[in-house]
Amino acid sequence: MTIITDDKPLVSVIVPVYNSYKYFEDTIRSIIGQTYNNLEIILVNDGCSDGTDYIINKYALFDSRVKVYNKRNQGTQYARHEGIRNATGKYIQNLDCDDILIDDAIERLVKRAVETDADMVAAPFFFCPSDKEKYKSDDLKFDEISGVDYFREMCFKRAYWPTWTVFHKRELYLKNHIFIDPDIMMTEDTIHTTQLSLYSEKVVSIKDPIINFIVRSDSLSNHKDITDKQFYDLRKYPVVIENFIRSKGLENQLSAELGYLKIRNMFESIAKKRLENLKSDMKTVRKMLKEHPDLKQYLVRREKKVIKVYSVSPVIGYLNILRYMKQGKL
Repeated sequence: MTIITDDKPLVSVIVPVYNSYKYFEDTIRSIIGQTYNNLEIILVNDGCSDGTDYIINKYALFDSRVKVYNKRNQGTQYARHEGIRNATGKYIQNLDCDDILIDDAIERLVKRAVETDADMVAAPFFFCPSDKEKYKSDDLKFDEISGVDYFREMCFKRAYWPTWTVFHKRELYLKNHIFIDPDIMMTEDTIHTTQLSLYSEKVVSIKDPIINFIVRSDSLSNHKDITDKQFYDLRKYPVVIENFIRSKGLENQLSAELGYLKIRNMFESIAKKRLENLKSDMKTVRKMLKEHPDLKQYLVRREKKVIKVYSVSPVIGYLNILRYMKQGKL
């Protein structure tokens, strides 16, 4: 049964867990040790095979707030949605299985959500790389905006895509169809948070970080080479987002944002050393910049040069990109 009082609404903290034996215990301890105690802690065992399930079950015995759901391995997005389906809280905080909640994070998020009746509370976080001091993510530049405007903030890199950066009402799932694209295993957060944002009427921010985001050297984002399946996911997510926006009748209102997503997707593909779509990408990018010349302000000088040289001569432009890639500049 959902527990809701005026000042202590139940919060569902949802963690998909897969083969994270070395670091998951730090994550679960950070949740259990929150200063806000009206929690249900939903751990979805996504087919762990490295002993992480032992840690999951140990903490389920230790703390009655921990609920465990076991499933076969299908990936993070399926595990997360299994948790969402079983959640009963008024609010949801998603968390990855290697990230650490700051002690009073949920208390601060609940306070802000209750006092504003916001659908979502967006928060900064700390990047925690293994080889240097942790540092804070960029400050959010708003106090209160609409969900459509928050989508704009994410598109133009003034806010962040990961689902765990937005504390939100569970009713967003109850009132709307938040879908999974079954083909996409990477970049799924982008699609999920887009939907949450565009179904939200009010998004507010808090100033202080809520999570220590552990940046691992072996993470996918730090790899230049990706598999064909990962490249497929990378190429598909802007298409899924555009189709969703079109279904809501927002394609004209958000045409510049969609254009910029396509530009960024081209440079993300180049950064991953995948140039097979370069010719069609450049055609699309030139079209986007012609329709929305203000988008040039969001490109760094090297990106502008890449587009300019390729427009003059595709052969020289291609060689120029290869040179930049070899130098590690794209």
